[in-house]
Amino acid sequence: PVFIVALQTIAKYSAVLEPVVNALQAKSVDMISVGEHIKHIKDILRNDREFPDRISNEMLQKARAVAMDLNIEISVPRLAHKQTHRSNPPSDNDNEYWRRSLIIPYIDSLISSLNIRFSQENTPAFALSKLHPLYMTKTSITDLHKNAESFQEFYNLDITGELDLWHNLWVKRTLSDDQLRDIEVVDLFNEANIGIDYFKHYPMHHGDRRTVLQYAAKS
Repeated sequence: PVFIVALQTIAKYSAVLEPVVNALQAKSVDMISVGEHIKHIKDILRNDREFPDRISNEMLQKARAVAMDLNIEISVPRLAHKQTHRSNPPSDNDNEYWRRSLIIPYIDSLISSLNIRFSQENTPAFALSKLHPLYMTKTSITDLHKNAESFQEFYNLDITGELDLWHNLWVKRTLSDDQLRDIEVVDLFNEANIGIDYFKHYPMHHGDRRTVLQYAAKS
């Protein structure tokens, strides 16, 4: 019974997370947009956490349907009168037991994980995804510099000149969206190496011209 209820709970929230998972597996990822979508997911989770009766009823209904097909009864596990290491979750009925022992802890765990992985502190690192040619070529140079402010400040970088050159290099290529979408970070490293001779014709402020791409890969 525990496995069936847990499986239904995981399936429900996996469906909610699926669009984000797909986006994160793409070759070009706009982490800022992903972060905004995560905020909506956390709103859903918090709402479910605030009104857990509805969710527990839904999960138990689905679990009982599966259990019926398997000739299994969904019931509360036998509780010991006294446990040495932990207390029994107090409950007056099946719904309350599963809500307190499994469903609410699972929702709390998801919220906690998303808060850690997509915290406000990560926003500067996420902004590096805006340097991918797919997004950068659709952005004016003014907006590109604005988008870069957060990670330049966070990493203590001054790459104004490099940004101008990087933007100009990709805009001139006039590649299709499909071609740009297929570019992976490793491809950007290769492009940066090829472009070193091109960069040498222009005055740089300081530092390695590939720094921004190295930070992008780390993010």
